[in-house]
Amino acid sequence: METQITTTPNGLPLSTEANVKTAVQAFALSQDVKPSSRALYSRTLNTFFEWVETSGRTISQLTVMDLIAYKEELLAGGKSSLTV
Repeated sequence: METQITTTPNGLPLSTEANVKTAVQAFALSQDVKPSSRALYSRTLNTFFEWVETSGRTISQLTVMDLIAYKEELLAGGKSSLTV
């Protein structure tokens, strides 16, 4: 019997995606903040990790230049420099 590994659209094992979502949720829940702040943290982190995935990068290999590229994309997309 052949074992098939299910992956996300960019080829990551689903377990990697699930681990990221679990880590984001655990982080947000561990913060002693209002629920609205907790939700903001989750949205922000999920948006970042989605960018990592769709841009073909991996979390373990991110560089400062990758973070600058992410920031520039947010600014180019209309985000305020005060919130980026």
